[in-house]
Amino acid sequence: MYKVLLTFRYLRRKIIPYLAIIAVTLCVAMLVIVISIMGGFHSLLMGAGTQLMGDVKMETGPEGFVYYEQLIDAIEAMPEAKAAVATIETFGMLQTRGNRNIVVQVVGVDPQKLARVTSYGESIYWTRESLEKHLAESDAAMDGFDQLVEQERALYEKLDGASDSARARIGKKIEDVQDRMRDIRIGRMNLEIIKRYYNGTDPASHAMNFTAPPKHEGDRSADVPPMVVGLEVNPYNRRNDEGKYVIWDPWMGEPMSLTVLPITERGAVVDPKPRVFAAVNEFHTGWYEMDSKRVYVPFDVLQEMLLMGEAELVDPNDPTVVIGTAPARAYGIIVRAVDGVSAEELRDAIAKRYAAFHAAHPDLPPEPFMSIYTWRQKLRNLLDTVENEKNLMTFLFSIVSVVSILLILAIFYMIVLEKTRDIGILRALGASRMGVASIFLVYAGVIGAIGTALGTVIAYFIVTYINELHAWLGRAFGIVIWDRRVYFFENIPSRLDPTEVGVIAVAAVVAAVCGAILPAMMAARVDPVESLRYE
Repeated sequence: MYKVLLTFRYLRRKIIPYLAIIAVTLCVAMLVIVISIMGGFHSLLMGAGTQLMGDVKMETGPEGFVYYEQLIDAIEAMPEAKAAVATIETFGMLQTRGNRNIVVQVVGVDPQKLARVTSYGESIYWTRESLEKHLAESDAAMDGFDQLVEQERALYEKLDGASDSARARIGKKIEDVQDRMRDIRIGRMNLEIIKRYYNGTDPASHAMNFTAPPKHEGDRSADVPPMVVGLEVNPYNRRNDEGKYVIWDPWMGEPMSLTVLPITERGAVVDPKPRVFAAVNEFHTGWYEMDSKRVYVPFDVLQEMLLMGEAELVDPNDPTVVIGTAPARAYGIIVRAVDGVSAEELRDAIAKRYAAFHAAHPDLPPEPFMSIYTWRQKLRNLLDTVENEKNLMTFLFSIVSVVSILLILAIFYMIVLEKTRDIGILRALGASRMGVASIFLVYAGVIGAIGTALGTVIAYFIVTYINELHAWLGRAFGIVIWDRRVYFFENIPSRLDPTEVGVIAVAAVVAAVCGAILPAMMAARVDPVESLRYE
C-alpha cells in the first residue's frame, strides 16, 4: 500500500514529472496521428480501387479488340463473375464556352452496366435529393444574407480611426464576408439554372440512361449526344472554406465540342473530327485524379468517333468490292466478382477462360498483349508507396519517441538522488530492495498511463476533426497543407485502428517503465546506513 501512496504523493508535489507526462503525451499523439492519416490514405485507396475500377480489368492497345460481346457473355457465365461491361477509353480535347480547351480522359460505356461493376450510380452528383438539399442550404444562406450585410457595414465603420494593423485585420474580415455574400448570390442563381434545366425530372435518371431532359425552347442540348463529366472538370465548380461546392458556371445543357484521335485496327492514325456533346449531369467520386479528368459518353458514339464500329472490308486490289465485314471493337472489359471471390481468384479464372476463348478466336490478341489485372495491381505502385511511407514514418517517429524514455530516465535519476534519505528510511523500516524499486517502476507506469491516455484523446480529436482544423488554419492563417489539386483525394483521409492504437498505448507505458528501470535499480541498491547520512 505504501508504494501507491508514495507514487501519488510524488506525483502531486513535484512539477518535473509533468514534463515526462507531456513527453509521453506528445509522442503518443504524434504516432497515432501519423499512423491514422497514412492508414486512412491506404484504406481510402483500397476502397476506391475496387469501387471505382471494378475488381478485374482486361484491356489491350488503343486499336482495341473484337468479339468483346461474346467474351463478356463467356465471362458472365463464370461462377466467379457477377457482371462485366465493355469500355472504350481514350484521351480527348474538350472545348468549352470561350474556346477554353481541357484535356480529358474520355470513357465510352453503357452507364447502367457500368453501375453494376463500379460505384458509378453512387457517384452521380445531381440527384433529386442532392438538388433539393442544395436548394434548402441556399435558402438558409439567403435567410442570413441580411446579417452578412449588417456585418459588412459594421466592419466598414470600424475602419474609421483604426490603426494600420487593425485596418489590415478588419480588411481581411471584410473580404471574407464579401466572399461569402458573393458565393451565396452566385450559388443561388446557378442552382435555379440547374433546376430549370432538369425541368422537374430526376437528374440521376439522365446520368443513368444518357438522356437529356425535356427540350426547352431554344435548347440545342437535346439534339446532341449526352455526356456526364467529373465535377472538377468544370473549373468553375469551386469549394468554399467549408469544403462545399459553389457552382459558379453550371455546364448542364451546355453544348461542348469533343475531339478524339481515331486509330485504325492496323494502328494508323486518322484525322480527328470533333463532335458536339451536352453535359446532362456530373459525377463526384472524391478522387481528384478521376473527378478532374474523366468524362463519360455513350459507348456507341465514342466507338463511331474512333472508327471502332462494325465496318465493311473491301478488296485491297479493288476498293469497290466488299469482301466482308470487320467486327466492332472495344478497348477493355471491367468485371465485378461475386461476393466471397477475391479479385485475384477472379483474375486467374478470367485468364483461363480467355485462353480457351482465344483458341477459338485466334484473331484476338494473345494473353501477353491482352492485359488482365486486378485493381490492386493497377494501383500497386501507389499502394506500395503509401505502405512504405507509413512504415518509414512510423519508424522515424518511433526513434523520436525514444526521447521520452531518456527524459523519464533523467527525471527518475534526479528523483532518486533527491529522495536518497527517504529511500534509506524505507529500507531501515524493513522495505525490501524489490519494494523500493517497484515504487519507481509503478511511478513510471502511472506517468506512462496518464501520458498515453492524454495523447490518445488528443490524437482522437485531431484525427476526427482534421479536415475542419485544416480549413480553420486556412481561414485564420492562410496555411494550406493538403491541396486537393496535388493529392488524389479532396479531404485528408484518416482511420483510427483500435489495434494500432492499442499497440502504441501498451508500447508507451512499457517504454515509460523501461526508462525508470535503471534509476529503480539504483534506488534498490541504496545502503540504508549510508543514505541516512546523505546530505
